[in-house]
Amino acid sequence: MQLRAPQVLRLCERHQLHTASAHIHTMLHDYRRPLLDMLAAVAMPRHVAAAAAAAAAAGGAADASGAAGVGRHSGDGSDAVTKDWRRERREAGLKLLVYLRSGSC
Repeated sequence: MQLRAPQVLRLCERHQLHTASAHIHTMLHDYRRPLLDMLAAVAMPRHVAAAAAAAAAAGGAADASGAAGVGRHSGDGSDAVTKDWRRERREAGLKLLVYLRSGSC
């Protein structure tokens, strides 16, 4: 069974494999997409955006950061969400710096 580039790119996006996605896009001579994907991951990781959207859909009055537990310390497990969010943001930022430094874009 062979995988095609769009299938592989969807898998990379779903599993947040930014480096693999950047490599494939670079082979396809698309230097802009990896940059935008990594910038988006630095700005707001997917689970934060999903939690904010779910809270908004449920009619919650919380803003995006409050909906995802960012910046809150309530002792109900949101501290773990905050740490995960910070870790994901830091990792995406470092990958972005490596991508920019490599001259791929």
